[in-house]
This record gives sequence, structure tokens and C-alpha cells, in this order.
Amino acid sequence: MKKLKATKVLINTALALIVVKGVNNMVFKSARKKNLTSDYVKYDFTYKNTTINYIKKGKGSPVLLVHDVSAFSSIYEWHKIIDTLARKHTVYAVDLPGCGHSEKNAITYTVYLYQLVIAAFIKRVIGQKTDIVTSGLSSAIALQLKYYDPKLINKVILSAPTKPSSIEKLPKLTDEFIKNMMNFQITGTTLYNMYTSKIGAYIKACSQISKGNRQLKRDTYRVYHENAHIGDSKNKYLSSSLVNGFMFSREKYLIPAIDDIYIINGYDEPDRKAIVDEFKELNKTTHVITINNAKYLPHLEKGTTFANVVLKIMNGQI
Repeated sequence: MKKLKATKVLINTALALIVVKGVNNMVFKSARKKNLTSDYVKYDFTYKNTTINYIKKGKGSPVLLVHDVSAFSSIYEWHKIIDTLARKHTVYAVDLPGCGHSEKNAITYTVYLYQLVIAAFIKRVIGQKTDIVTSGLSSAIALQLKYYDPKLINKVILSAPTKPSSIEKLPKLTDEFIKNMMNFQITGTTLYNMYTSKIGAYIKACSQISKGNRQLKRDTYRVYHENAHIGDSKNKYLSSSLVNGFMFSREKYLIPAIDDIYIINGYDEPDRKAIVDEFKELNKTTHVITINNAKYLPHLEKGTTFANVVLKIMNGQI
């Protein structure tokens, strides 16, 4: 009897896991049905067997756009400024590995990894020194690259950058353990799909966009939901790396030695003053431009205004 019960438990558990896996696969497929981001799939760049999607537009001195680091993020962030910048410059925008239409791998994602990827992209695709515009956490990528390889980067323009002191802690052994738990094939993917559900994507969009911009919130959350499910269950590896502190950076020790740092933030960003104050304390020459009626994504909320500010910075008018 005991053996029979044990066998039934095993069979029921196996069936439950098969059902859950099937549901997870359906979630990924249904999220991609509308194909909202197909316009941002143009060219491929390969870095150590990882395929990276990017777009290129315009003619003139180069500018590289690097979106925020998140499962929701992609080139889409920049779609309201690309055409304006491309009138006078060659614009490059990339989907970072683990994001958008770039390849997602079962690895630990770090700022250092992204630093190497962007350095290789500049050397092999752009082929010359470039200005760089970043969003959110990708500010750490640009700052590290500017410090360690200044021949590649000209001006560093940070849209709503992350507070340097908020990402300086090194992950602990417990963080490694939790990360591995989050990466389990079925349970980890289920948790990931809960986090990146339509509700999760909408909460993310609402937290980044100012109150009055309802239509943009709706459009953005739909793209966020799709972005988070382009690919398969390997998508969760970036989120587990982020949650457990593996995207750390000691940028606060680098900022004092970096010239030409420009911050563009939204007036409605709650921690705007604290972030600016920390940058200014570390480097008094930091330039700060604030855009009204915008929050964490001024380049998406106020695209024309943001693009014109970037053009002025690149032309030496700010």
C-alpha cells in the first residue's frame, strides 16, 4: 500500500510539472503574438557565440543608445528620439544580451559582461570613438567603459541614471544560492512569468512614466510584456542576476576621474535630487538637465525635447 501511494504521488507530481511547463510555454507564445517590436530587428552582431540585435540609422558622427538593464527593456525605449538624432548623426541602438531580440543565455549577467560587449560593438561595428546615451542601470556600463577604455567613448549622457551607492554591494553566497533557485527550469520559470505578467509589466510601466501619460503607459506595458517573453525560459537568468545583486558596480570610485558626464532626468523622478547630489559630490563638473513632465524615461515621454538636448550636448552647446 505504501509503495502504491508513493507511486501515485510521484505520478501526480510528474503530471503537475508537465502541466505547469506546458502553461509556461503557452505564456511565452501568447505574449509574442502581436509582434510589437519587429520594427527594431535589423542587424546582427556576434559576441562570443551570442547574437546581439541592433539598428543603425542616419549619417554623421556616431552616437550609441543603450537601454536600461531589465527583462522588460529593449531598443523600443529610444524609438521617439532615433529619427531626430539620425538627421545629423549615425545612430546605433542595441538590444543588450538577455534583452529584446538579442540572445538570452543561461548565464550570470554582470555590468562587466555588458562592458565587454559594448566595447566589442564599438570596435567592430561603429569603428570609431562615439558618444553614448544610456538609460537607468546601463549608466554603470558607460561609466566603467569610459574609465577603463576612454579611447572608445567621447561624451557620456545618462538618462535617469542609477544612484551609484545603490549598486556598489557585492553579492553574497546566499545571493548565489537564491539566484540558482530562481533559475530552476519549472519553478523558476513560473515565478518569472508571474513577475513579467501583464500586471507586472503594467506596474513596471506605471512606476517609470509620469501620471498624466496614460496612453504611453498602455503602449509601453504591452511592449514590456512582449520583450520579457521573446525567447524561452532562459529569459529568467537576467532577472535572477539583477534581483540578487550581480549587476553591481564600483562606479562611485570611477566617477571622479571621468570628464564629460551629462545627466538628463525627469522632474517627476522621486529620487532625482538624491541621485544628482551624489553625482555632484563625486564629480563637481557633472552637467545636469531636467525635463518637465517626465519621470524615469524622459527619452520616451518627451522624445523631441530629449533629442534636442542630446544634440546640443554633442555639438558642445551645453
